Amino acid sequence: MSLIKKLKILPTEIYEFKVPYELNRKALALVKEQDWNKMYNREAKIWYGKSNKGYQTIHNKEEWYFLTSWLQKRVDEVYKAEKFDFCDQLKICLMWSNKSEIGQWHAAHTHPWSILSGIVYLEGSSGKTWFSRENDYIPDNTIRLGKEKDDKRHMMYKHPMKEASGLIFPSKLTHSVDTNESPKPRYSLAFNTFPTGAVGEIESLAGLRLEVL
Repeated sequence: MSLIKKLKILPTEIYEFKVPYELNRKALALVKEQDWNKMYNREAKIWYGKSNKGYQTIHNKEEWYFLTSWLQKRVDEVYKAEKFDFCDQLKICLMWSNKSEIGQWHAAHTHPWSILSGIVYLEGSSGKTWFSRENDYIPDNTIRLGKEKDDKRHMMYKHPMKEASGLIFPSKLTHSVDTNESPKPRYSLAFNTFPTGAVGEIESLAGLRLEVL
């Protein structure tokens, strides 16, 4: 009999939500109306698909208010569930659209200058979103272990794409999207949040307040 007991510690969570059909349909129509020929491939690589640039954010455009206001309520729910106490509110500060044709994927990345990020799956069924964290039992990249063990450097969770649904997760959590194997383009939205209102220990920060536009 083994004298060693394995304890699973430090779990993390992400939040899933469903998008009402009419909201999803309206958002998808707006995304398809965008001139994708004028958008650049992510990281200038054709196999990475296309996204809006940061300066093309759609979160504060009037025609997108129906969705951003609805998504803000979902962010507020997560804010409350996680008992955040370092700011008055986390407000959506950036939102962009994504398109991946057949054979394209989205490379692993995080979202800097954001606390919570979100994905809205508008249309498509091919390609899972991979969330990953470093495996503390595997040495870092300074030591080569061979491909089989190198693949275990990260602990993975693969979330299937579900139309008219979405996720909210910590912005610093590494994520990617695997290959779209369908001839049908894959459309999604993504967004970031930033603290607004009173932030931090107000007594020590002389009443610091932030406003997100």
